[in-house]
Amino acid sequence: MKNFLILFLLFTSITVIAQEKKLTDEEKIYGLSLIWQEVNYNFAYLQNYNLDWDSLYIANIPKVVAAKSLTEYYSILSNIMNSFHEGHTTVNLPSEVMNKHGYVPISMSYINGKYYVTRFSSEYKDKIYIGSVLTNVNGYDVNDYYDRFVFPNNNLAAHFARRQAGKGRFFVGLLNKNLTAIFLNPNGKAVSIKLKRIPYFTDGPETIKVPKMYKDTVFFHKNYGDISYIRIKSFLNSTPSTSFTKIVDSLKNSKAIIFDVRDNQGGNSQYATDIISYFSDKKAIPLWWGQQKVNKSYSKAAGVSTYLHGDSLAKAKNYYTDYVTLSHYEGGQYSYPNNTNGELKNIPVIVLCNYLTISSAEAFIIQLKQVASVTVIGEPTAGSATMALEVQLPGGGTVKISTVKALDENGEPYKYTQPDITHIPSFEDEKTGTDSVLKIAIDYINNKN
Repeated sequence: MKNFLILFLLFTSITVIAQEKKLTDEEKIYGLSLIWQEVNYNFAYLQNYNLDWDSLYIANIPKVVAAKSLTEYYSILSNIMNSFHEGHTTVNLPSEVMNKHGYVPISMSYINGKYYVTRFSSEYKDKIYIGSVLTNVNGYDVNDYYDRFVFPNNNLAAHFARRQAGKGRFFVGLLNKNLTAIFLNPNGKAVSIKLKRIPYFTDGPETIKVPKMYKDTVFFHKNYGDISYIRIKSFLNSTPSTSFTKIVDSLKNSKAIIFDVRDNQGGNSQYATDIISYFSDKKAIPLWWGQQKVNKSYSKAAGVSTYLHGDSLAKAKNYYTDYVTLSHYEGGQYSYPNNTNGELKNIPVIVLCNYLTISSAEAFIIQLKQVASVTVIGEPTAGSATMALEVQLPGGGTVKISTVKALDENGEPYKYTQPDITHIPSFEDEKTGTDSVLKIAIDYINNKN
């Protein structure tokens, strides 16, 4: 019976592996080569890294050829792309690889150097609690585990990654790799728990969680006296712009307008621009500041020719650099026709943001600063106001690459939005559902007036 069980498990394991697509060596190299090509020609931020991209490509050829499965192959590609730690630059796994990955239904908030539990499935009830603090994973101190296994395996920027990782991303990984974690509960008792990942494509388990701080709708409008508060969850569709147009007349007598784009993960900047247009009476308003890479083949040819057939080595290298590196970013400020009369142009604006404010939500802040008097309150944003190019890879996955080097409202390279008033909600705020950021904004407006 024991031998039968071993044979059954072995057969099952072989069957699971066999279900994955088998890539030829040529396909594996082609996928890696596609990534090299698209990053080399289109990744807007490549020059920001002290990286020999050609050597990295060559070093990974034997690795992808040796990959025994589609899962292993995509792990190699993901490691390459995630090393940039740029929000729009990553590898999306094929469904059959994604099916082998999952998450632990525990979310945390990183506050003052600690990971506080804010949400967990009912299976962990009476083991951990709201406010339990993660201290150890698989024998590693939580910070050591994060540095070794969490940060390297995601594309999050360093300045906000710890807080973002807590929101359900800390324990992601292969389903067959279980974890043992130690939590310090609010009563001071440390408890060791075996954590099991669950598949992404299953119904979410019943959870115990902190209350929401704000309305979780695409567009929400509320008045606090003569202060208008507008929450926009995303710019994925036209709902924010059409909804805003309907309330413009009611906003004209506002003491100030608060735009809340916390947790807004972007979408189409056009919808953001539709809203911003009401704050300017100019016929054209700034739509975007950005630069993109341009392959200037003639300049490259001229540089190489000079290097090979003429000037001194130092002079030739400078010539090549001037014509190829410094000149291959082009772009600037783009404008959009304005069909409004700038009905709200004299009203002060407050923007609330956090570490989950990204993409066109960040562009919304950049654009708004160019036409209105804006005060930003909250946390630094994600730092990825760009447009991603998505390219198909062998095996069914894709690679996404940031193609635009965003510029801020002054035309300088954009890193992320640093609030004028920085405030990170405390764990007590999250536990009670207290929106301390909004309170600070309302107090700021009332005290200023």
